[in-house]
Amino acid sequence: MTNFIEQNYGYDFETGKPRIGTLADGIQVWSICQEIGNSSVSAAAKAFNISKRLVEEACEFHDYLYVSKGQIEHDGVDE
Repeated sequence: MTNFIEQNYGYDFETGKPRIGTLADGIQVWSICQEIGNSSVSAAAKAFNISKRLVEEACEFHDYLYVSKGQIEHDGVDE
């Protein structure tokens, strides 16, 4: 049986794709580096070459990210 870290972080060695936790961390860093108001779900999907739904799932998984009106937001961050 695998633990939470092994299931959700790192990479899937069969597909080469990042697991949801690793993807969520990447989206967090990417969105922090964007100008305020420019971290949309659509822009993240394009930057990471993934579906919008996967961006939303990664934000939902992450402790400090959420999606509001199509924008990626960070808990505890004031503009």
